[in-house]
Amino acid sequence: MKNTGKHLRKTAIMLFMSIALLLTMWACPLMDTIRGSGNIVAEVHDLSGFSAIKAGGASDVQVTLGDHWHVELITDDNLHEYVELSVENGALRIRNREMVNLRPTNKVLVRVVMPAIFEITGSGASTITIDSEIAQSDLSVRASGSSDVHLKVNLDKLTVSCSGSSDIYISGYSRFAKVSASGSSDFKGKAFTCDEAEVRLSGSSDMYAIIREEVSGNLSGSSDLHISGSPVIKVSTSGSSDIRKF
Repeated sequence: MKNTGKHLRKTAIMLFMSIALLLTMWACPLMDTIRGSGNIVAEVHDLSGFSAIKAGGASDVQVTLGDHWHVELITDDNLHEYVELSVENGALRIRNREMVNLRPTNKVLVRVVMPAIFEITGSGASTITIDSEIAQSDLSVRASGSSDVHLKVNLDKLTVSCSGSSDIYISGYSRFAKVSASGSSDFKGKAFTCDEAEVRLSGSSDMYAIIREEVSGNLSGSSDLHISGSPVIKVSTSGSSDIRKF
């Protein structure tokens, strides 16, 4: 019964988001719709000095850690001017120009090389993939809408906030992890290990992680915490939320 109820809640959330998408599409006549020409070209942008990524729209962002900065936009030649890339407050921002509805031949692709990354923010239908392992003291990850973030880490502290129907795909290790998930978002960390975790799950969100020592926090709605390991559990539950082993 619990799984059926959770499935219904997830379906309801997805239905709500579909209606929101339809309303957005209804509003599209008020925007300029620009279709891609089919001629895919790459353009290098002279941007540097950033240590964070903030991606929106329907962009696909591929990040590699290196000893320099490099930003390359790949999409239809007639759409380049409508994809805005800028550095603001130490973050590379990727977004579409306002009041423009882009219809690219393929998903807009942004390839990035940067020396270090300390904050990742995805929104809309963006996908952010970090090709290199992030090995440092701390990292903050935020995902909303239907965005996805893929990464491998080796950290002292990880802070994650995900909402909507966003997903975090993570592997590696962090000594401490603080995870907040709401809506139908998921933290997919079956290959992620931490010593201690603090969790706040609500809606129909799910979290998977290998936790060694202690996990604290609270679960509500029909959210589930799936853990491997034998940690001390100091987690309160309400609604039909549950703690499970995997």
